[in-house]
Amino acid sequence: MARLRHGALFVGISVIALSGCATIPTGLSDPTGLSEVGRTYQEEAQRFERDGRLRDSLERWKIVSAIDPQYPGASQNKTEIEA
Repeated sequence: MARLRHGALFVGISVIALSGCATIPTGLSDPTGLSEVGRTYQEEAQRFERDGRLRDSLERWKIVSAIDPQYPGASQNKTEIEA
């Protein structure tokens, strides 16, 4: 009888632990689909570009492109800065 209780307790704890995994946020909060991390690098890239630090800006756009490959703004800005 005690083994049955321990087994049920183990299953219950496992279900609770695994259900927590289903509530992990995706980080997408921008309507364009840019992740929160990607948006942070995008802001840095824009700031560097305003400050004339084009090399740093280009690196940030490359990071945005790697994080969110579907985000069109990164490739457009990379192309403009490279030109």
